[in-house]
Amino acid sequence: MQGDTDAHGPVKIVIRPERVRLEDHGSAGENPVPGMVERVVYVGSIQQVIVRLAPGETLQAWVQNTGSSLPYDQGMPVAVHLPAEAVRVLLDPDAAAGNEPETADVPA
Repeated sequence: MQGDTDAHGPVKIVIRPERVRLEDHGSAGENPVPGMVERVVYVGSIQQVIVRLAPGETLQAWVQNTGSSLPYDQGMPVAVHLPAEAVRVLLDPDAAAGNEPETADVPA
């Protein structure tokens, strides 16, 4: 993990979508978080998979388009693996300033 790993108080955890790895629900691996596929979007060279994690947050994973069908469908449970070296911890400036966090939709 990189970034403000010694931070205290509100932080944001971020990861690039190409570093997120999806596997079958219940699979073992690095930093698995259970999730549910919300939608799959074909975007040319990649397929964007939007996943709602068990704690309620959503994230996107980019899966390389190899020409074969993707094994993930809407509503399918998955294990979301977040490699520690790809995770960044950032101080949450909105929370530190006492501002309400902004919400944003995940782009389609």
